[in-house]
Amino acid sequence: MDYITTIEMSKIWGISSRRIFLLCSQGRVQQNMTQKDLSAKTGITQADISRIENGTRNPSLSMVKKLAQGLGMQLKLEFVPMPTKNKM
Repeated sequence: MDYITTIEMSKIWGISSRRIFLLCSQGRVQQNMTQKDLSAKTGITQADISRIENGTRNPSLSMVKKLAQGLGMQLKLEFVPMPTKNKM
């Protein structure tokens, strides 16, 4: 499985891993869904969902996709140009 580091997550997605964890947790709570409910919808263990939400586990891209689908959301990744450095 392809796990990504917190630094890679920030570089790839332009968002901190903590923000992703908060979005997952908030989305789940807003839908009155328990971690166990989300686990049943995604096939990701409740323990792993807890670790992801607490920031002690960096999920693979596959896991993030499953979480988004389980929450009835769409995961959107974008490739955008890197900012250019001004040469002096």
